[in-house]
Amino acid sequence: MLITTSTNRFLIGDFSLGEFVQLHEKMCSGEFYQQFASKLIEFAGRDQFLHNLGSKFVKLAEQSHALRRMNALNQLSQALTDLPLPPGYETIGRYYQALCINNFGRGDLDKAQTMQECMTAEAPLPYRARATLSLAAIYTDRGDLQTSLSLYSEAGHLASTSGLYNPYALVHAQRMIAVINGMEGDHRRAVNILENLFPLAHSIRTIHPHVYYDYLNSLAVEYMGVGRLEEARNVSQTVTQSPFAIAYPEWRETRDEIAVKEKRASHSIVSVPAPSAPEEEMPLSVDEPDSEPDLSRPVPAGRPGNVLIFPQRAHATEEPSPNPYKSKITRRELQGMPVAEKRAWAVQVILREDTPVTLLDEFLETAGLVMTEEEEARPKVIDLETPGQLEQVVRLWVNGEINPEDFASVISALRDCEDDLRRMNIMDEMIGYAFNESCQKIESEDDWRRRVEAQLTPDPSGE
Repeated sequence: MLITTSTNRFLIGDFSLGEFVQLHEKMCSGEFYQQFASKLIEFAGRDQFLHNLGSKFVKLAEQSHALRRMNALNQLSQALTDLPLPPGYETIGRYYQALCINNFGRGDLDKAQTMQECMTAEAPLPYRARATLSLAAIYTDRGDLQTSLSLYSEAGHLASTSGLYNPYALVHAQRMIAVINGMEGDHRRAVNILENLFPLAHSIRTIHPHVYYDYLNSLAVEYMGVGRLEEARNVSQTVTQSPFAIAYPEWRETRDEIAVKEKRASHSIVSVPAPSAPEEEMPLSVDEPDSEPDLSRPVPAGRPGNVLIFPQRAHATEEPSPNPYKSKITRRELQGMPVAEKRAWAVQVILREDTPVTLLDEFLETAGLVMTEEEEARPKVIDLETPGQLEQVVRLWVNGEINPEDFASVISALRDCEDDLRRMNIMDEMIGYAFNESCQKIESEDDWRRRVEAQLTPDPSGE
C-alpha cells in the first residue's frame, strides 16, 4: 500500500498515480513530518528499514518530477538531505534540490548550475549522467546550444559505457541531441535520430512513461518540421491522450501547431476545372514531379480537375522521400525505399489510432512473434543465458512488470535444471542484475549482497 501513518505503524509499498496525489497532500501538512519523525526514531537502528526508506523516497521524487509536482519534490529532496539515511542519499537529495531550484528553466539558473556541476563529480554513478543532462538543459535555456550538445553527448556516453547501463538517461540524451538539431534547422537529421531511437524509447515506456511520451512529442515536432504532417498529427494524438498530458502543456501546443500547419497546407492547394483541350495539350500534368497531387485530399464533386500545388509549397522541402504526403506508395517506390524509411512507415502504421487490430495481429504473426499450434504443443523452454535476456527478465521483475505466467516459467525452469552449477550461475547473475536495478547504487555490490542476501529458516523437521 502507499504510506500509512498512524500511532502504531508505518508501511511502505508501491505507489499508483492516485496514491501519489494523496501522499502529496499529506506531505504538504506538518502532521506528516511529525508522525514520520517519531516513527523514524523508533526504527533508527534498523539499517534495512533506512535503506528501504531512502529507496522509496527516491522513487517518490522520480514520480514528483515526472508529474512536475515541484512542491512535493522539494519536500522529498529536503527529507533525503536532512534525515539520518545511509550515505549517498543526501547527495541524491541535493540533485533533486537543484532540479527544484532550476524549476524547468524558470528558476535560479546560476545556483542550479553550480549545484549540478558538483553533482557530476560527487553523485552516485547513475546520477552523474542525470546531473550532466540537467546541466545541459541549463545551457539550452541560456541559448548556448553547442555547449549543451556537448554535454548531452557526454551524458549519453556515461549512460551507455559507465558499466551501469542507464536507458532513461540514454533516451533523454539522444532525444535532446535530436531536438537541438531541429532547433538549428536540421529537421531531417533530427527525424533520423529519433526514428532510430524508437525501439529503446518504446522499451522503457512502462517504467518511465513520461520519458516515452516526451520522446513521442519531440518526434511529432520534427515530423512537422519536415512536412510529414499526417504522421505528426497521429503521434501527437497519442501523446496528448496520455495521463501525463495535463502536466506538459507543451505537448498540447505541439498538437495545436500541427493543426495550424495542416490548415495552412490545405489553403495552398486549389482545384481548377479541367480545360476542354486534349490531355496532351494541358499546360500542367498531374504526372509531372513538380505538380504531384495531395492524394489524401478528395477532388470536389463535378467535372474532373487537376490539382495544382503552389510552387513555393512544392519546393518548401528538398526532395521528399517517397512522397510522405501520399497515403499509399507504389511497389517500385517500396523497392527503392531505404530500410530506415521502411521502419519509419511501419512505425507510423503501428502508432495510428485507426489501425485495425486484425492488421496488428497479422503484423505480429508475420514477424514470427506468435507461436504456431505446433510450437504451442511443444514443451516450453526459456532462454536465460543469451546476453541481455536474463538482464531484461530481472529488470521487468524488480519493477513489477513481469506477469505471473512468466514468473512461474522462470522459477520452474530453475527448479528443474539438473545441472546444479548452471543453475547457481544463472541465479548469481540474477542477483547481480538486481543490484544494477537498485535505486541508488551507493554501495559496492559486495556490501549490497552482504546486506540483502538471506538463507531459508532451518528445516523444522530437522532433516
